[in-house]
Amino acid sequence: MHNEGLESDEAIIQAAKDVGIRLVLARTMYDWDGAPSGYVETVDEAVKNVKYLAAKYQADEMVSIVPAPHSLHAASAEMVRAGHRLARELDTKFHIHVAEEPFEVEQVQRETGMRPVEWLKHIGVMEDGRMAAIHCVWLNENEKNIMAENQAKLIYCPSSNMFLSDGITDIPALMKKGVNIGLGSDGACSNNRISVFEEMRMCALLQKVHTLDSLAVTIQDVFKMGTSQGAEILDIPAGEIKIGYLADFVLLKMNDFSMQPISGSAEQILPNIVYSLQPSAISKVVVNGEERVRDGAVLSLPEGETIQKVVQLMNRLEKEALNKTNH
Repeated sequence: MHNEGLESDEAIIQAAKDVGIRLVLARTMYDWDGAPSGYVETVDEAVKNVKYLAAKYQADEMVSIVPAPHSLHAASAEMVRAGHRLARELDTKFHIHVAEEPFEVEQVQRETGMRPVEWLKHIGVMEDGRMAAIHCVWLNENEKNIMAENQAKLIYCPSSNMFLSDGITDIPALMKKGVNIGLGSDGACSNNRISVFEEMRMCALLQKVHTLDSLAVTIQDVFKMGTSQGAEILDIPAGEIKIGYLADFVLLKMNDFSMQPISGSAEQILPNIVYSLQPSAISKVVVNGEERVRDGAVLSLPEGETIQKVVQLMNRLEKEALNKTNH
């Protein structure tokens, strides 16, 4: 997300603060020369910028900085190693897109003679369980075993994978091998809803149709992926309501139409949350013990004014693009 330095990173952090959400910023480390010039950094520049943000927000309980070498097609082996070294220094996970599309697998094989996960193990960035791999759509059996043996984590983004026609990650096989799986949304450009509830539903349905097994991934499985397991991957004591955990939770309206019919038992509530819940059922969102959303409205954000600013911004960008085209 950065473009020519740290200004965009700081803007994202400030936006999270304005809304009142907890933020784990996966700060991209990108040295692919085919990318827009503003995205590209040397290894030293990327390390310097991640370390600067980590130091600046070290005492901020609402912001964490995670090194994120983008992928094996957009970050060199040295950039990936630097991200891993930095994760060890900062005592965090590191975040990397892995085997999202067939072209990446083919490119890595052509350049290294190995498949993506095999190469990541070969360059020494998997042995300490810090790797949070995104997507992992195109893994073979050996790569799945390597993921499990090295305690690599998976952040699965089913809606984005469908939107981009990437393919379907073999979630049941990875679960059986003991890989910890959380749910993600990927970026807004490949996922229009950005909802963990939506990802729970999409994960369950997509895996059922892919395996032709209605119990391949259960309601309980995807609910944990969207709550406690996702928090665990990010090293956040959240995702459960219990002593010692952060007060981050969502309250739902049991009388919402999308939560009907309901008997009051957990056996009925959980299926409704995973398969039928609509945003209208979200009563409150509490982050760090503070109410941030009430009846669908973000309390710290004037919605009408914000939408107006978005419209104005898009109009300006469209005019600028048109002017460039005409010239």
